[in-house]
Amino acid sequence: CETWENGEMGAAASREKVSTRATLVNTITRSCLDGICFGNDPDVVILRDEKQQMTREERHLLATLNSHLGSLVFCSDPVHEFSDWQKNELSEINKSVALSRNMKLFAVCGRPEASGVLYQIVTRGDVQSEGLQLQVNLNREHVLGVPPHSCTSRQIQQG
Repeated sequence: CETWENGEMGAAASREKVSTRATLVNTITRSCLDGICFGNDPDVVILRDEKQQMTREERHLLATLNSHLGSLVFCSDPVHEFSDWQKNELSEINKSVALSRNMKLFAVCGRPEASGVLYQIVTRGDVQSEGLQLQVNLNREHVLGVPPHSCTSRQIQQG
């Protein structure tokens, strides 16, 4: 869906509701089955400015999660028309996909808070000495310092 939330569906709580937010919840919750039961297919990355209703932050979050948690990453946008921001985002997707190929999902946790759920995702390399921690906020409010519709990431080094 080219919107964060599908207004036509209203406040329906269906897990099959067509929206970018619902897609990301599915991508996160199904990520532990990636490579075991199926290849996680999180749908397309939307970077274009036209014919979509998401903020730059929402599109960045979509690109980040798809590239870290999916076996497939598609972009059907007209790449030859991309701005510098969009070209940089596409480059970051390529880097994330390359990094993710050497990482395995280690843990996924949804932490309920008063303002919404904050997802914690940890990936590790084969030797378990390095990895990546993502904190994902799909909510309209800040959750534990993470801005709405965004994620933070940090490299993990064990010594």
